[in-house]
Formats: sequence, structure tokens, C-alpha cells
Amino acid sequence: MSSLPQLTAGVTQARLGAQWAVRISDLLDEMPDSEAEVRAPVAEIQSLLPAGTAVGARDHSVAAGRDVRIEASGGGVAAAVVHGNIGPPDPTVPGSAGR
Repeated sequence: MSSLPQLTAGVTQARLGAQWAVRISDLLDEMPDSEAEVRAPVAEIQSLLPAGTAVGARDHSVAAGRDVRIEASGGGVAAAVVHGNIGPPDPTVPGSAGR
């Protein structure tokens, strides 16, 4: 473990926050009727955070308390939020490259 780079508290918080956001989102996807029950503990946790640190997003949006960096390479598509179908322009058919 000593060879691993030391993470700052902010990076650690961001990673944990993202992990919990995924977990809560998965829970709500699997049990949509549990939203009211989930709101109470989330609100309690938010009340314990220092003022101005809570960031929230609703309705398939993105929110961040710091920088957001979204990248794509090799003809890929990158987006923070997508509503609808997307794909790279003029995708190649597997095995047809170079013909």
C-alpha cells in the first residue's frame, strides 16, 4: 500500500460521493417506491455537511462541487447527460476498416 499515491481528502470524498450516488440511484431504479424513505437519511447527511458543500442534480442532470472533465477519444462520444440515442458519426462496420 505504501507504493500507492496518497489521495487528498477532496479526491477521496469525491470518489466516495460518486460511489454512493450510484448505489442510491441503483436502489431507486430497483425500488422506485422507496424514494420517500431514501430522502430522509440523505437530507440528514446533507445537514451534517459544511455549508455550501452539498451539490445536487435532478431529472437526469449533472452537478458537481468541483471540476467536471468529460473526454472521448478514438471516435468515441462523451457527454455529461444524454437524452435520446447517440452514436459516433458514420460508424464503421467491424472488419470493414481499410477496404
